[in-house]
Amino acid sequence: MNAKILGALTILAVALAAYLLLPQQQVQEDDRLFPGLSIEVLNQINRIGIFSAGNETRLERDEQGIWRIPEQQNYPADVVKIRNLLALFADVRTLETKTSDPEFYRKLGVEDPESEGADNVRVDFSTPDSSWSLIVGRTSSQRGKGNYVRKSGDDVSWLIDQTIIADKDAGDWLEQQILHIEEADLKSITIDDAESGKQLEVAREEAGKPLKLKNETGEESGDLIYRIHRLSSVVDYLRFKHLMPAATARSLVQDESRLMAKYTDYDGLEVTIRAYKKNDKEIFTLETGVAEGSSETAREESRTLADLVAGHAYEVPTNVYTALVGSTKEIVGKLGEAEKEEE
Repeated sequence: MNAKILGALTILAVALAAYLLLPQQQVQEDDRLFPGLSIEVLNQINRIGIFSAGNETRLERDEQGIWRIPEQQNYPADVVKIRNLLALFADVRTLETKTSDPEFYRKLGVEDPESEGADNVRVDFSTPDSSWSLIVGRTSSQRGKGNYVRKSGDDVSWLIDQTIIADKDAGDWLEQQILHIEEADLKSITIDDAESGKQLEVAREEAGKPLKLKNETGEESGDLIYRIHRLSSVVDYLRFKHLMPAATARSLVQDESRLMAKYTDYDGLEVTIRAYKKNDKEIFTLETGVAEGSSETAREESRTLADLVAGHAYEVPTNVYTALVGSTKEIVGKLGEAEKEEE
Protein backbone atom coordinates (compact mmCIF):
# COMPACT_ATOMS: atom_id res chain seq x y z
CA MET A 1 0.00 0.00 0.00
CA ASN A 2 1.17 3.52 -0.70
CA ALA A 3 0.91 5.01 2.76
CA LYS A 4 2.25 2.80 5.48
CA ILE A 5 0.88 4.10 8.74
CA LEU A 6 3.38 2.33 10.88
CA GLY A 7 2.50 3.76 14.25
CA ALA A 8 -0.88 2.05 14.27
CA LEU A 9 -0.23 -1.08 12.26
CA THR A 10 1.39 -2.94 15.13
CA ILE A 11 -1.09 -5.77 15.39
CA LEU A 12 1.15 -8.80 15.49
CA ALA A 13 2.21 -11.60 17.75
CA VAL A 14 5.23 -9.78 19.11
CA ALA A 15 6.52 -12.58 21.26
CA LEU A 16 6.17 -15.10 18.45
CA ALA A 17 8.17 -12.90 16.10
CA ALA A 18 10.83 -12.49 18.76
CA TYR A 19 11.05 -16.19 19.34
CA LEU A 20 11.36 -16.98 15.65
CA LEU A 21 14.21 -14.49 15.32
CA LEU A 22 16.31 -16.14 18.02
CA PRO A 23 19.52 -17.86 16.88
CA GLN A 24 19.06 -21.59 16.49
CA GLN A 25 21.40 -22.76 19.24
CA GLN A 26 21.60 -25.93 21.24
CA VAL A 27 20.94 -24.57 24.73
CA GLN A 28 20.57 -26.58 27.88
CA GLU A 29 17.09 -25.90 29.21
CA ASP A 30 18.45 -25.71 32.77
CA ASP A 31 20.78 -22.85 31.74
CA ARG A 32 17.91 -20.59 30.77
CA LEU A 33 17.09 -17.88 33.26
CA PHE A 34 13.39 -18.35 32.46
CA PRO A 35 13.06 -21.99 31.30
CA GLY A 36 9.27 -21.82 31.39
CA LEU A 37 9.02 -19.18 28.63
CA SER A 38 7.81 -21.43 25.85
CA ILE A 39 6.57 -20.08 22.54
CA GLU A 40 2.98 -20.52 23.71
CA VAL A 41 3.65 -18.51 26.86
CA LEU A 42 5.49 -15.77 24.99
CA ASN A 43 2.48 -15.28 22.75
CA GLN A 44 0.31 -14.60 25.77
CA ILE A 45 2.46 -11.85 27.32
CA ASN A 46 0.37 -8.68 27.39
CA ARG A 47 1.96 -6.50 30.07
CA ILE A 48 5.47 -5.23 30.70
CA GLY A 49 6.43 -2.90 33.54
CA ILE A 50 9.78 -1.14 33.94
CA PHE A 51 10.39 0.25 37.41
CA SER A 52 13.21 2.40 38.75
CA ALA A 53 13.56 4.79 41.66
CA GLY A 54 10.59 7.16 41.43
CA ASN A 55 9.59 6.04 37.94
CA GLU A 56 7.25 3.53 36.35
CA THR A 57 6.76 2.75 32.66
CA ARG A 58 4.03 0.37 31.55
CA LEU A 59 3.61 -1.31 28.18
CA GLU A 60 0.25 -2.96 27.62
CA ARG A 61 -1.15 -4.91 24.68
CA ASP A 62 -4.79 -4.10 23.95
CA GLU A 63 -7.57 -6.32 22.63
CA GLN A 64 -6.54 -5.55 19.03
CA GLY A 65 -2.98 -6.68 19.74
CA ILE A 66 -1.48 -3.17 19.72
CA TRP A 67 1.13 -2.43 22.37
CA ARG A 68 0.42 0.93 24.03
CA ILE A 69 1.95 3.19 26.69
CA PRO A 70 -0.53 4.49 29.29
CA GLU A 71 1.95 7.14 30.51
CA GLN A 72 2.17 8.52 26.95
CA GLN A 73 -1.51 9.17 26.19
CA ASN A 74 -1.96 5.46 25.39
CA TYR A 75 0.09 5.98 22.24
CA PRO A 76 1.40 2.90 20.35
CA ALA A 77 4.72 1.48 21.50
CA ASP A 78 7.74 0.48 19.44
CA VAL A 79 7.12 -3.21 18.81
CA VAL A 80 10.67 -3.81 17.60
CA LYS A 81 12.04 -2.80 21.00
CA ILE A 82 9.42 -4.94 22.74
CA ARG A 83 10.23 -7.86 20.46
CA ASN A 84 13.93 -7.52 21.25
CA LEU A 85 13.31 -7.36 24.98
CA LEU A 86 11.10 -10.45 24.94
CA ALA A 87 13.66 -12.22 22.76
CA LEU A 88 16.28 -11.63 25.43
CA PHE A 89 14.09 -12.99 28.18
CA ALA A 90 13.31 -16.08 26.11
CA ASP A 91 16.96 -16.76 25.25
CA VAL A 92 19.07 -15.45 28.13
CA ARG A 93 21.22 -17.96 29.98
CA THR A 94 22.96 -17.95 33.34
CA LEU A 95 26.75 -18.11 33.38
CA GLU A 96 27.63 -17.89 37.06
CA THR A 97 25.88 -17.92 40.41
CA LYS A 98 26.67 -14.76 42.37
CA THR A 99 25.96 -13.49 45.85
CA SER A 100 22.91 -14.35 47.91
CA ASP A 101 23.89 -11.89 50.62
CA PRO A 102 21.79 -8.67 50.56
CA GLU A 103 24.80 -6.81 51.94
CA PHE A 104 26.54 -7.26 48.58
CA TYR A 105 23.57 -6.67 46.27
CA ARG A 106 24.45 -3.00 45.75
CA LYS A 107 27.92 -3.91 44.46
CA LEU A 108 26.27 -5.80 41.60
CA GLY A 109 23.35 -3.39 41.25
CA VAL A 110 20.74 -6.01 42.12
CA GLU A 111 19.27 -4.35 45.20
CA ASP A 112 15.57 -3.45 45.15
CA PRO A 113 15.07 -0.47 42.81
CA GLU A 114 12.91 1.21 45.45
CA SER A 115 15.82 1.27 47.94
CA GLU A 116 17.64 4.53 48.60
CA GLY A 117 20.35 5.33 46.08
CA ALA A 118 19.42 2.54 43.68
CA ASP A 119 20.18 3.18 40.00
CA ASN A 120 18.88 -0.02 38.44
CA VAL A 121 15.60 -1.25 36.98
CA ARG A 122 13.13 -4.02 37.62
CA VAL A 123 11.33 -5.49 34.64
CA ASP A 124 8.00 -7.21 35.24
CA PHE A 125 6.17 -9.05 32.47
CA SER A 126 3.05 -11.12 32.59
CA THR A 127 0.33 -13.07 30.86
CA PRO A 128 -3.25 -13.15 32.16
CA ASP A 129 -2.25 -16.19 34.24
CA SER A 130 1.45 -15.84 35.14
CA SER A 131 4.04 -13.20 35.92
CA TRP A 132 7.81 -12.85 36.12
CA SER A 133 10.04 -10.16 37.57
CA LEU A 134 13.74 -9.46 37.14
CA ILE A 135 16.04 -6.88 38.71
CA VAL A 136 18.64 -5.84 36.12
CA GLY A 137 21.94 -4.70 37.61
CA ARG A 138 25.32 -3.62 36.35
CA THR A 139 27.13 -4.91 33.29
CA SER A 140 30.05 -7.22 33.98
CA SER A 141 33.24 -5.16 33.79
CA GLN A 142 35.35 -8.25 33.15
CA ARG A 143 33.32 -9.56 30.21
CA GLY A 144 32.21 -6.17 28.87
CA LYS A 145 28.70 -7.54 28.38
CA GLY A 146 26.14 -9.49 30.33
CA ASN A 147 24.29 -8.15 33.35
CA TYR A 148 24.16 -9.14 36.95
CA VAL A 149 20.53 -9.95 37.69
CA ARG A 150 18.27 -11.22 40.44
CA LYS A 151 14.74 -12.53 40.20
CA SER A 152 12.48 -10.47 42.46
CA GLY A 153 11.87 -12.34 45.69
CA ASP A 154 14.88 -14.64 45.22
CA ASP A 155 18.06 -14.37 47.27
CA VAL A 156 20.50 -15.62 44.65
CA SER A 157 21.89 -13.33 41.96
CA TRP A 158 23.35 -14.34 38.61
CA LEU A 159 25.68 -13.24 35.84
CA ILE A 160 23.89 -13.73 32.52
CA ASP A 161 25.28 -14.06 29.01
CA GLN A 162 23.52 -11.07 27.45
CA THR A 163 23.00 -7.38 28.16
CA ILE A 164 19.42 -6.35 28.85
CA ILE A 165 18.50 -2.79 27.82
CA ALA A 166 15.22 -1.66 29.35
CA ASP A 167 14.78 2.11 28.99
CA LYS A 168 13.31 3.79 32.04
CA ASP A 169 11.65 6.70 30.23
CA ALA A 170 8.22 5.91 28.77
CA GLY A 171 8.96 8.28 25.87
CA ASP A 172 11.81 6.05 24.74
CA TRP A 173 9.30 3.26 24.03
CA LEU A 174 7.13 5.27 21.64
CA GLU A 175 6.66 4.17 18.04
CA GLN A 176 8.17 7.32 16.58
CA GLN A 177 7.31 6.70 12.96
CA ILE A 178 3.94 8.12 11.97
CA LEU A 179 3.57 7.33 8.29
CA HIS A 180 5.40 6.68 5.06
CA ILE A 181 4.32 7.96 1.66
CA GLU A 182 6.94 7.53 -1.03
CA GLU A 183 7.59 10.50 -3.30
CA ALA A 184 6.57 8.47 -6.35
CA ASP A 185 3.12 7.92 -4.80
CA LEU A 186 2.45 11.62 -4.17
CA LYS A 187 -0.03 13.21 -6.56
CA SER A 188 0.06 16.75 -5.20
CA ILE A 189 1.11 19.05 -2.35
CA THR A 190 -0.80 22.23 -1.52
CA ILE A 191 0.77 24.67 0.93
CA ASP A 192 -0.76 27.77 2.52
CA ASP A 193 1.99 29.96 3.96
CA ALA A 194 0.57 32.22 6.67
CA GLU A 195 3.55 34.57 6.79
CA SER A 196 3.63 35.45 3.08
CA GLY A 197 -0.05 34.86 2.38
CA LYS A 198 0.99 32.76 -0.60
CA GLN A 199 -0.32 29.40 -1.70
CA LEU A 200 1.96 26.91 -3.42
CA GLU A 201 0.58 24.06 -5.51
CA VAL A 202 2.89 21.24 -6.48
CA ALA A 203 1.49 18.45 -8.64
CA ARG A 204 2.23 15.95 -11.38
CA GLU A 205 0.82 16.25 -14.86
CA GLU A 206 0.39 12.48 -14.72
CA ALA A 207 1.74 9.52 -12.77
CA GLY A 208 5.42 8.95 -13.41
CA LYS A 209 6.12 12.59 -14.28
CA PRO A 210 8.01 14.81 -11.80
CA LEU A 211 6.30 17.00 -9.23
CA LYS A 212 6.24 20.61 -10.47
CA LEU A 213 4.94 23.94 -9.31
CA LYS A 214 1.50 24.48 -10.80
CA ASN A 215 1.27 27.24 -13.44
CA GLU A 216 5.03 27.40 -13.78
CA THR A 217 6.18 27.26 -17.38
CA GLY A 218 9.51 26.27 -18.77
CA GLU A 219 12.22 24.14 -17.20
CA GLU A 220 12.57 24.38 -13.44
CA SER A 221 16.00 25.13 -11.99
CA GLY A 222 17.95 22.49 -10.13
CA ASP A 223 17.48 24.46 -6.92
CA LEU A 224 13.70 24.48 -7.31
CA ILE A 225 13.63 20.77 -8.11
CA TYR A 226 15.63 20.15 -4.92
CA ARG A 227 13.22 22.24 -2.80
CA ILE A 228 10.23 20.35 -4.19
CA HIS A 229 11.98 17.09 -3.38
CA ARG A 230 12.51 18.35 0.17
CA LEU A 231 8.81 19.12 0.48
CA SER A 232 7.90 15.61 -0.61
CA SER A 233 10.45 14.07 1.78
CA VAL A 234 8.46 15.29 4.81
CA VAL A 235 5.98 12.41 4.61
CA ASP A 236 8.57 9.83 3.56
CA TYR A 237 9.08 8.06 6.89
CA LEU A 238 7.74 10.93 8.98
CA ARG A 239 9.08 10.59 12.54
CA PHE A 240 8.87 12.64 15.71
CA LYS A 241 11.07 13.34 18.73
CA HIS A 242 8.53 13.96 21.47
CA LEU A 243 4.80 13.50 21.88
CA MET A 244 2.48 16.02 23.50
CA PRO A 245 -1.28 16.54 23.74
CA ALA A 246 -2.54 18.81 20.97
CA ALA A 247 -4.11 21.09 23.59
CA THR A 248 -0.69 21.54 25.23
CA ALA A 249 0.84 22.43 21.89
CA ARG A 250 -1.87 25.02 21.20
CA SER A 251 -1.41 26.66 24.59
CA LEU A 252 2.34 26.66 24.06
CA VAL A 253 2.20 28.24 20.64
CA GLN A 254 -0.86 30.49 21.13
CA ASP A 255 -1.01 31.54 17.50
CA GLU A 256 -1.96 30.26 14.11
CA SER A 257 0.17 27.69 12.36
CA ARG A 258 3.06 29.02 10.32
CA LEU A 259 1.80 27.05 7.38
CA MET A 260 -0.56 24.28 6.41
CA ALA A 261 0.41 21.60 3.88
CA LYS A 262 -1.92 19.01 2.36
CA TYR A 263 -0.34 15.93 0.83
CA THR A 264 -2.47 13.77 -1.50
CA ASP A 265 -1.41 10.39 -2.87
CA TYR A 266 -2.70 8.52 -5.90
CA ASP A 267 -5.04 6.36 -3.81
CA GLY A 268 -6.75 9.51 -2.60
CA LEU A 269 -5.36 9.65 0.94
CA GLU A 270 -5.02 13.24 2.17
CA VAL A 271 -2.74 14.18 5.06
CA THR A 272 -2.78 17.77 6.31
CA ILE A 273 0.14 19.02 8.40
CA ARG A 274 0.05 22.24 10.41
CA ALA A 275 3.48 23.52 11.42
CA TYR A 276 4.15 25.63 14.54
CA LYS A 277 7.26 26.92 16.23
CA LYS A 278 7.82 28.26 19.72
CA ASN A 279 11.33 28.91 20.99
CA ASP A 280 13.22 25.68 20.26
CA LYS A 281 10.12 23.50 19.78
CA GLU A 282 9.14 22.68 16.21
CA ILE A 283 5.71 21.12 16.20
CA PHE A 284 3.44 19.35 13.73
CA THR A 285 -0.21 18.41 14.10
CA LEU A 286 -1.82 16.08 11.59
CA GLU A 287 -5.29 15.63 10.15
CA THR A 288 -6.45 13.15 7.57
CA GLY A 289 -9.13 12.77 4.93
CA VAL A 290 -9.73 11.38 1.46
CA ALA A 291 -10.15 12.94 -1.95
CA GLU A 292 -13.21 12.41 -4.10
CA GLY A 293 -13.08 9.03 -5.80
CA SER A 294 -10.56 7.65 -3.32
CA SER A 295 -9.88 3.92 -3.06
CA GLU A 296 -10.95 1.67 -0.19
CA THR A 297 -7.25 1.43 0.69
CA ALA A 298 -7.11 5.19 1.16
CA ARG A 299 -10.28 5.25 3.24
CA GLU A 300 -8.95 2.52 5.52
CA GLU A 301 -5.57 4.26 5.85
CA SER A 302 -7.33 7.53 6.63
CA ARG A 303 -9.33 5.93 9.44
CA THR A 304 -6.24 4.25 10.87
CA LEU A 305 -4.16 7.42 10.75
CA ALA A 306 -7.00 9.50 12.23
CA ASP A 307 -7.16 7.14 15.22
CA LEU A 308 -3.41 7.44 15.68
CA VAL A 309 -2.98 11.23 15.50
CA ALA A 310 -6.23 12.43 17.10
CA GLY A 311 -5.51 14.61 20.12
CA HIS A 312 -1.74 14.51 19.65
CA ALA A 313 0.93 16.95 18.58
CA TYR A 314 4.44 15.99 17.57
CA GLU A 315 7.72 17.75 18.20
CA VAL A 316 9.67 16.86 15.06
CA PRO A 317 13.39 16.88 14.24
CA THR A 318 14.70 20.20 12.95
CA ASN A 319 15.57 18.74 9.55
CA VAL A 320 11.96 17.61 9.06
CA TYR A 321 10.54 21.00 10.10
CA THR A 322 13.03 22.78 7.84
CA ALA A 323 12.19 20.50 4.91
CA LEU A 324 8.62 21.80 5.06
CA VAL A 325 8.79 25.35 6.41
CA GLY A 326 12.27 26.30 5.21
CA SER A 327 11.75 24.91 1.71
CA THR A 328 8.41 26.70 1.43
CA LYS A 329 9.95 30.04 2.36
CA GLU A 330 12.80 29.55 -0.08
CA ILE A 331 10.41 28.73 -2.93
CA VAL A 332 8.21 31.71 -2.07
CA GLY A 333 11.32 33.90 -2.00
CA LYS A 334 12.51 32.65 -5.39
CA LEU A 335 9.08 33.24 -6.90
CA GLY A 336 9.03 36.75 -5.41
CA GLU A 337 12.39 37.53 -6.99
CA ALA A 338 11.18 36.25 -10.34
CA GLU A 339 8.07 38.47 -10.14
CA LYS A 340 10.21 41.54 -9.44
CA GLU A 341 12.42 40.79 -12.41
CA GLU A 342 9.37 40.68 -14.66
CA GLU A 343 8.14 44.10 -13.49
